[in-house]
Amino acid sequence: MKVEVQYNVPWRGTLSKSSYVVDDVSATPGVFNMILQSNLPSVLARLAPGSGKYIVLDTNYKDFALIYSCTDFRLLHADFIWVLGRTTDISVDARTIVYSTLDKLKINRDRLLLTPNKECS
Repeated sequence: MKVEVQYNVPWRGTLSKSSYVVDDVSATPGVFNMILQSNLPSVLARLAPGSGKYIVLDTNYKDFALIYSCTDFRLLHADFIWVLGRTTDISVDARTIVYSTLDKLKINRDRLLLTPNKECS
């Protein structure tokens, strides 16, 4: 599967687009690998921003998806959590489910940052 991501680069004031190839990495549903599609050697493409293993922790397929990803570069470890919604505002019910899932998995919900959606359409 191919995924295209469009995003605004504030310091350039331009819209950028990246393409990724998505591969299943396990027999477990909701676990997949994204690799940047580029002219870079595959070793470097795997290190590109956005590339990596993603795990869908929870979703109701209608309002939200809770996604986890981590990257380990021996000396540096980074993990990320995203709450993706189909609209700019996530309902109170969906937030309750997200917080409950994070609590069950012992993931600190204080790490979540609210993204301003004023200019989203």
